[in-house]
Amino acid sequence: MTWLAPNQTAGGVYPFLFTYSPDINGRAVAPQQDTPANRITWGGCITTHNYLSSFMSANTTGTYQAFYGFYKTCFYNSVPAPNYLMAAVVGDLQSQDLGETTSILAEPSVLASAATEFNNTQVIFNTVEAFVQTPFIWGTYRIVIMPPSFPMGGASQPMLSFLSQTTIVGDQSQEYVLVRGIAQQWTGNQVTPNNWEDFWLNEGFTTYVERMVQAQLFDQNFAYTEAFVGNTSFASQVNIYGAQDLTYSSLHPVLHGDNPDNSFSIVPFEKGF
Repeated sequence: MTWLAPNQTAGGVYPFLFTYSPDINGRAVAPQQDTPANRITWGGCITTHNYLSSFMSANTTGTYQAFYGFYKTCFYNSVPAPNYLMAAVVGDLQSQDLGETTSILAEPSVLASAATEFNNTQVIFNTVEAFVQTPFIWGTYRIVIMPPSFPMGGASQPMLSFLSQTTIVGDQSQEYVLVRGIAQQWTGNQVTPNNWEDFWLNEGFTTYVERMVQAQLFDQNFAYTEAFVGNTSFASQVNIYGAQDLTYSSLHPVLHGDNPDNSFSIVPFEKGF
């Protein structure tokens, strides 16, 4: 769990909490076998001050008065999924619908610009769903615009996908990143590997879907450019590992008990694609 002080948020008034469970950080959230082979359902209740909102990568089942000035919100996800997809956020968050199955969460000072930046989310979502030809099983696709101190680009948990505030630039030029996050709801959340040595099954297929859909939404040259840049990054990564490192530069790295973080790179994305 990561606790942010008020001055680390966009509003600067209230604290913020988020969990990040990939790849083996889920054990810090709950006692569990922390492996992608462990497909579970989950639920929980979060008690907060009445000026804060809480959300999980799960459906809201009810909100109750806990005691004066506090209330309790309960959640449940009935779809078995790897425990690294279990996530929660608590903060000064407001919600706005973007379409029939999509919505966005953000701090009040950011919500309007975020909703404008990503007002094509439902179109992108529908295009991905049509391409994979498999119904969306999670019910709602919800984006959370994270505070400016969030140290990553994003994280695509079901019903609670994190996205960096740096994607809000005012001209919708970053909306292409939504394609990956949405695609990952199928190839990464619904279908996953049994262990991190097969991580490419998440990222390789997701990258494939991402570029095929980008070609439909934008144009073929956009997808070609993305593939060219990705291949260049891949070649650079292999050079970093060294030409003789046939483990971490391969589609199936042998971890030998190593932390999976040490093997994560652009390789499973691009070589898998």
